[in-house]
Amino acid sequence: MVVLKGDKYVLLLFLITHAAKTLAEKRLLLHSEADIAAELIRLRSELANVTQQLGTALVEIKSLKSTQSITNLHPGSMYVRWGKKTCPNSTELVYHGYTAGKHFNEKGSGSNNICLPSDPTWLHYLDGDQGYRATVYGTETDIPTNPFFKYDIDQQDMPCAACRTDRSTTLMIPARKNCYPGWTLEYYGYLVSAAAVTYHSYEYVCLDGEPDFLDKGAKSDDEHILHLVEGQCGSLPCPPYVDGRELACVVCSK
Repeated sequence: MVVLKGDKYVLLLFLITHAAKTLAEKRLLLHSEADIAAELIRLRSELANVTQQLGTALVEIKSLKSTQSITNLHPGSMYVRWGKKTCPNSTELVYHGYTAGKHFNEKGSGSNNICLPSDPTWLHYLDGDQGYRATVYGTETDIPTNPFFKYDIDQQDMPCAACRTDRSTTLMIPARKNCYPGWTLEYYGYLVSAAAVTYHSYEYVCLDGEPDFLDKGAKSDDEHILHLVEGQCGSLPCPPYVDGRELACVVCSK
């Protein structure tokens, strides 16, 4: 429901009521045809003013309805902040949890990274290995040489945070550390995925440039592993890309 400014409508109601009352009073006082004609011209002018104000009000109603429709269609947008337990300032934290995905050496299961919440709930279940199930594992980094981060992140288990911004669109842009003009920075970092030497892939995601760690600490589990991504020249033009250079990434909203 559109809530409109009441002053205009009070004014319109007053003008219409006033015109009707004035006409009723004048009919008792007017005697000559000239008086009646003059009063009719005055009332027509007053009616034209009311009609003009009503037209303006209708335009405002249409504009407000259009704005409300846009708001209803775009109530905000979601993204996952990989490697962090929190969301950027002014962005709502929906939940935090654990970065997860398939085992790096499994043929099946899902190919995407997921953010498992830290407070799962259950439907019906059977504990133990049932066979013919997909599997999901927690995530660790494999980045032993580190000129990229401010501190050592090798073999660390990675958290994640599901974030909601009031802006209607979010976009992860690979190979950039900042947003294009007109877009708002959510976070930036490095593009990561499965190592090229493995035969089983998962998607590229943007690992925060200052990642948090899970409390478990640094320990190599060799399960779902994230590696930095390098550009390779050929069909990918160099320049602007550089052969073997690690790619940054940024998440932007608008």
